[in-house]
Amino acid sequence: MQHRKFIDKNARILFNPELLPSAPAELFERLGLLQAAAPRLLHRGSVLFFTHNDTPMVFKHYHRGGLLSRLVADTYCRPAFSPEQPPRMWQEFNLLATLRQWGLPVPEPVAARCLETSPLTYRGDLITREIRNARTLATRLSQTALSAAEWRSIGQTISRFHALQVCHADLNARNVLLDDAGHSHLVDFDKSVIKPVNQTQCWMQDNLARLRRSLNKLLCTDSGTHYRDADWQHLLQGYETAGPLPALELGVKRKSF
Repeated sequence: MQHRKFIDKNARILFNPELLPSAPAELFERLGLLQAAAPRLLHRGSVLFFTHNDTPMVFKHYHRGGLLSRLVADTYCRPAFSPEQPPRMWQEFNLLATLRQWGLPVPEPVAARCLETSPLTYRGDLITREIRNARTLATRLSQTALSAAEWRSIGQTISRFHALQVCHADLNARNVLLDDAGHSHLVDFDKSVIKPVNQTQCWMQDNLARLRRSLNKLLCTDSGTHYRDADWQHLLQGYETAGPLPALELGVKRKSF
């Protein structure tokens, strides 16, 4: 994917000209006005679904987490805007573009905006193409049980990412999507990285442990959640028996982000 840059006053935008051929700043401004008019549409962990140029898209505004979010909701320290230190929404845009090139099931990036709010701070947003007819793993489990094959498919998908050293920073039941065809996808790659090949592999187990904790948390919150220990064993079976990567993925040079 060949992306372009757009700079206008305090806005710096990366965008995919195939999906957003013109006026990327105007689109972000319209979405910003919608967010301001109905702030509950976008809070931490939520996204806004919309259609632009007949293409279903997803808008995410970056929010801080943890205790610091009580003081600073969505403002970050301004980077040098060098290739070595891009703003975090540009990092996620570029990472998604690379993962798409490798054939991994992630959303297609449309545009990423960094809005300078002062000489030292910025806010940001990301627009991706919507994965159609997909629901989060958490939503699916609140409605019905998954088959053993679906759990194994999730494990195989995670294994594909790990085989290419992709570490998801927040692998949980809300960042795994399942579509109507039974295919699984990963979303929300903020602060995610591609690990060096020679680095210790303990982060892979940490990824899996994080996902398992989120599933157990769902069950603790709602005893009606359709998740049992046997389901996790099916996921591990898929993870451990995932087949070889396609030749295209093996042939693409890896790099760290």
